Amino acid sequence: MNRRRFLQGAGTAALATGAGAAPRDIYLELIQPAEQAAEKSLARQQPDGGLADDYEIPSPGATAGFLSALAAVYAAPESRFHRDADLLRRMERAAESLVRVQRPDGTIDLPSTNFGSPPDTGFVLEPVCAVAAVLRTCRYEETRKLEASLDAFIRRAGEALAVGGIHTPNHRWVVVAALARCHRLFPNPRYLSRIDEWLAEGIDQDADGHFTERSVGVYNAACDNMLLTAARLLERPALLDPVRKNLEAMLYFVRPGGELATEISRRQDHFAPATLRPYYRAYKYMAARDGNGRFASAAEAIEREHAGQLGGELIHFLEVPELRQAGPQPLPLPEDYNRFWPSYEFAHVRRGAYDATLLGRDSRFFSFRHGGAVVEAVRLASAFFGKGQFAAPLVRASGGYRLEQTLDGDYLQPLEPKDRRADGDWLKMPRDRRARSNRFTLRSKVEIHEVERGFDIAVDVGGTDRVPAAIEIALRPGGRLSGDGLRPAPRLTDAHLLAEGYATYEAGGRGVRIGPGFRRHAWTQLRGAEARLPGLSLYLTGFAPFKHTLEVRAV
Repeated sequence: MNRRRFLQGAGTAALATGAGAAPRDIYLELIQPAEQAAEKSLARQQPDGGLADDYEIPSPGATAGFLSALAAVYAAPESRFHRDADLLRRMERAAESLVRVQRPDGTIDLPSTNFGSPPDTGFVLEPVCAVAAVLRTCRYEETRKLEASLDAFIRRAGEALAVGGIHTPNHRWVVVAALARCHRLFPNPRYLSRIDEWLAEGIDQDADGHFTERSVGVYNAACDNMLLTAARLLERPALLDPVRKNLEAMLYFVRPGGELATEISRRQDHFAPATLRPYYRAYKYMAARDGNGRFASAAEAIEREHAGQLGGELIHFLEVPELRQAGPQPLPLPEDYNRFWPSYEFAHVRRGAYDATLLGRDSRFFSFRHGGAVVEAVRLASAFFGKGQFAAPLVRASGGYRLEQTLDGDYLQPLEPKDRRADGDWLKMPRDRRARSNRFTLRSKVEIHEVERGFDIAVDVGGTDRVPAAIEIALRPGGRLSGDGLRPAPRLTDAHLLAEGYATYEAGGRGVRIGPGFRRHAWTQLRGAEARLPGLSLYLTGFAPFKHTLEVRAV
């Protein structure tokens, strides 16, 4: 009887005898999704042993992930693939492929953008070294050929990282973690020296717990995982301090339902859907190490919401025994707060089942979620000299939040004789030497206040009169929009004008009520405004000067 069946049987016996349920062992729950992921990936292996991306371009990163997936179920005694001969042959071919695509200096390519890339080599070393560490612990006679290929790849890659450069802030910690892994497997003072050079620059974390890129959905988690690896392998516990700080910060970026607020990101996850899933290993490890009940709750939430996607963690559970330690008693996660980060000009208001975010200096200054009914953004634009997209600083004011923008428009006068060109070439004439006249000003102000079950958004546009303006409410697709005041927006699909009354958007058993309507014209795609956001759109329109308060309520 294998260990998984034994523990399952023990749990059944305990219930039968009234002794209570057996303690949960998440490691055992990772086996099946890991098996499924490994089995699914077999079809992607190419004749040369490696994997390609969706465009049939060889991908060292995908090959390394493939190795990790197969090695985890190969090494896990509870897996039906334990020491499977076919899997071993597949891994041998994959490892040989990695060695073949390695450049003479030890680096690999990220074919979409980086060639001979030390940081991408570091990312690949993360799973490859984990596999090597697990197999070294297992001491299987039959894996010696595989381990020899892995060792060759790791040694050459380590030499590359000992001298190679980086592109972005997080790359430093990727390289540090990779060199820590190389040093653990093949001790080398040059690795430690290079690690110390990068660490001497200091960890790039601000007072609010975010790293330079503020990448809530991607690179914050990468930094946490890499610093955790370095701290563990180098026995430098001080490197866990920024991990703790970031994990605490992230608890206030979780929306109801598990999505993350990604508005502050400076990377590709800006406004992109994301979850806490990439933070799982860090929350799990730090919960047990620190006895932190909130971290334990975060890890359990990830296990609950992403159970079928955690198979990739199995290799780390095999490598790091601490991940299997029982965590502390879970403590409630924050679900009722109004927090403002002035340095980001960002606010997150969460009230149980619904939440809102506010963002300064961005056109998408407000969003609201109530279950599946999601207002992705509220935006304001005016047709004012082709530059009327509203994006203003966010400040706390009058018990709520305020954004204000002032725009100027004018016209150019003829050049003085000394600045004219005989050839009449307009582009070469000094524009900044022209006097300006016929000046106009447009002032826009938005004040946002929390009220019962939602928010009031007071819009005030003034200054130059007769300027067309539009308020855009972008709704996430998949729901149902209703309301007597809805009218089709000209020349658009899935777009409506709210002429009067209220509209209700419902999805997944939850709803958002929006209104009252306001329609003075039917022009929604104003000149100078940003392109309409994808999905379903709702518009309110007017001419400056006007004032209107938009109500957004959870229903």
